[in-house]
Amino acid sequence: MLRRQFIVVATLLASSCFQASFAETNKPLPSGVAATVNGVEISDTAFYQLLKAQNAANRADTYELRTSIKDELINREVLAQEAVKQGLDKTPQGKVALEQARNLALVELLFNHANTAEPVTDKEVQDEYNRQAQILGSGEGLVQYRLSIIALNNAAEAEKVLARLKKGESFEALAKAHSIDPTKEQGGDVGWVLPSQISPLVANVMVNLAKGALPVAPIKMADNLFQIIRYEDKRPYKVPSFEESKILVRNGLIQAKRQALIQKLRTSATINQ
Repeated sequence: MLRRQFIVVATLLASSCFQASFAETNKPLPSGVAATVNGVEISDTAFYQLLKAQNAANRADTYELRTSIKDELINREVLAQEAVKQGLDKTPQGKVALEQARNLALVELLFNHANTAEPVTDKEVQDEYNRQAQILGSGEGLVQYRLSIIALNNAAEAEKVLARLKKGESFEALAKAHSIDPTKEQGGDVGWVLPSQISPLVANVMVNLAKGALPVAPIKMADNLFQIIRYEDKRPYKVPSFEESKILVRNGLIQAKRQALIQKLRTSATINQ
């Protein structure tokens, strides 16, 4: 992919060890600009978004980290400019990759905007917890599963990500880089769930997987999203306290709102397939 939403630790370490041989100047930078490459500005916004992501992954805000992030952004811009110089953005593969990256970015922006405009409230989380707790009762005889997911809105990309997972790449890193689910911040970790708490399409696959296994193919959801799951473990179910489950409940409500938005937009769209 031409676009990466977050930097993985290995990339940062590599960029901090590599000293690029481009010419540097001491010319003052405009306000809001972190660096320039051949006159192209790299914004402070891009820099601080990546810094925030690294801080969220428990990396200390140090001079070395900031230098690594800035070097990574400069390296990306150098490489991107060279790709354009060679006309790679005009090739069929380049056009498809850029369009997919654009769509993924816009989807994430829309979801973030919707969540900011109508956030899930603490009362909604409490009410949903109470509803689920009443349905489950004591939970005796139920089995709970630890689940990780990567959600994508493109079948071809889902197949590519699954192939990379089967070759041994990190599930957590690929989830952070590609997933459009709220759990991407936790590397795709959904936590402990009951089959009844998730989509039957996912539950039917999950309960038939061996521990640590991946599905044969991405799971096509009713909203035309594609999910890749990994079943981590299972245990006898015990009804958790509100404090133990409120993050999972909140993520479930966020996902439900996203599904409702998708369905609303699909209903009003003209689709031919």
